[in-house]
Amino acid sequence: MIERGEPAISDYLRTGQGDYSKISLEAMTDMTRDFDNMNFDIKRLCKRLSLQTSVTKTAAFTGTLSDEDYASRRILVIDSTAQTGDAVFTLQGSGDGGTTYYDIKLSNDSGTSSTTQTISAAATNAFVFNNTYKKYRLKLVSIATTITYSAYLIEESFTNLHRDLARAYVYRSLISVSIHAPVKGATNVLCFFLSSL
Repeated sequence: MIERGEPAISDYLRTGQGDYSKISLEAMTDMTRDFDNMNFDIKRLCKRLSLQTSVTKTAAFTGTLSDEDYASRRILVIDSTAQTGDAVFTLQGSGDGGTTYYDIKLSNDSGTSSTTQTISAAATNAFVFNNTYKKYRLKLVSIATTITYSAYLIEESFTNLHRDLARAYVYRSLISVSIHAPVKGATNVLCFFLSSL
């Protein structure tokens, strides 16, 4: 995900580097350490909006309307714990409390965007979307045989912070000229990166 930034940092991998996964992990470790030092509860920063408690289905199914989303969450998580065959999902949003519904375009990890997303095996699947609504419902459009799943929305400020910090670490690693005043701590590095834009 961090390779989608501009300039295309994937063009600047060091010799022997295949990706930035180690730097991304370093950024996550530093960020969670900083949160711990500031006595932040990470679980409270990433509060879920439930769309579907665990349920087993063998046919198409429309979930109930969610509570109102006051946090403008933009990440859908579908946790499939048992599955046989492909399952196709659609997320719908409503701005009028459930009278009118709109299909929402979801983007998967590979960057493919569609109003329907297919899950082929039991796993935790995350999808990003841009259009936000007051309330949501998740539709299981089709299932080949059977699926047991739950679903919820999470807000992305935590994800954005990690992405931006990882990007700052990547750019820092690419700087060939040393900085006279050392920048310490995840928060300071992020502030330094943002101030240089």
